[in-house]
Amino acid sequence: MDAQKPTSPSGPDAALDDGARRAQGAPRVSIVVPVFNSDRYLRECVESLFAQTVDDFEIIIVDDGSTDGTPALLATLAGEAEARGVPFKVLSQVNAGPSPARNAGIKAARADFILFVDSDDRCDPEVAETLLSRMHAPGASRPDVVFPLVRYIDADGVRHGAIGRPHGGFSLEEIIVSNPIHTMTGVLARRQALLDLGGFDESFRSCGDFELWLRVARGGGDRIDCVWEPLVDHRRHGAQTTSVLDRMQENWRRAVDKARSAHPERVARVEALALARVKLYWSSLAQEVGAFGDARAQFISAWRLKPLRLMRERQFWKRAFATAGLYLPSGPRRFLERMYDRTIRVLD
Repeated sequence: MDAQKPTSPSGPDAALDDGARRAQGAPRVSIVVPVFNSDRYLRECVESLFAQTVDDFEIIIVDDGSTDGTPALLATLAGEAEARGVPFKVLSQVNAGPSPARNAGIKAARADFILFVDSDDRCDPEVAETLLSRMHAPGASRPDVVFPLVRYIDADGVRHGAIGRPHGGFSLEEIIVSNPIHTMTGVLARRQALLDLGGFDESFRSCGDFELWLRVARGGGDRIDCVWEPLVDHRRHGAQTTSVLDRMQENWRRAVDKARSAHPERVARVEALALARVKLYWSSLAQEVGAFGDARAQFISAWRLKPLRLMRERQFWKRAFATAGLYLPSGPRRFLERMYDRTIRVLD
């Protein structure tokens, strides 16, 4: 296991072009996994990476100051990687958050393409190969970022049946209104493009990915693309807390403020709708952690921002019935569930 102190993605290595890096014997893709206290799920994640069908890859784990059994597990996994012939590097740093950890992985990566994976998620065997094929598709645009559809799993790895998919395009405005990239797991990016943008903004403890996609999208709506196949499992396991949600809301606003400073007119056109939609999402997260008063307040605030527009959208009615159900006994709640099903059929 190779432990190194990470640095920011800069310096002469950042200037190498695709051909030069391949000539130096670089792998086709570097898989970057930030880790913090993830000993429960890390083995499942890494085993899904060992199973990748792409013929040449490396795995870079960035341990962000774990205090549980993660370091010992990483030592074991490094031995298993060596036995499989898979390059496996572990970087260790003082806890600083996912953005600095991902930047450390970008700097250490030897490949021209970086596949990001979160340590509690898992990937289908063909995810790297499929996304790389899209990057090299003849006659197509050359996006800087490609991502797949997402399946959702619970703490035990059971799939919910729902699939996360984009509900729009990938322009700056569309990403603000409805961020299409639901998780970092499965995101494939050109390393040089990330370096040119300065990597992740390390001042963001959350929403750092959203802030980066806004910067990518400033280059045009064709800089981001989607492979319309579900190729990763994203775990929802109730680790959120009200303090985490408060920080998420603050950082979302900061990210939009940064985009506004570069493109004030473009952001102004969609900001009210974007805030309304994200408040519906915050309402859902607040309900998940038992903050029912905040869930109700966020829903009402969203509706007041864009009432007519939201009433045409599926997510609004889902939250409306869920919020009303918080205050009703079982009989009226079941009636609301039936009404919700009928409403969704009309909207569909």
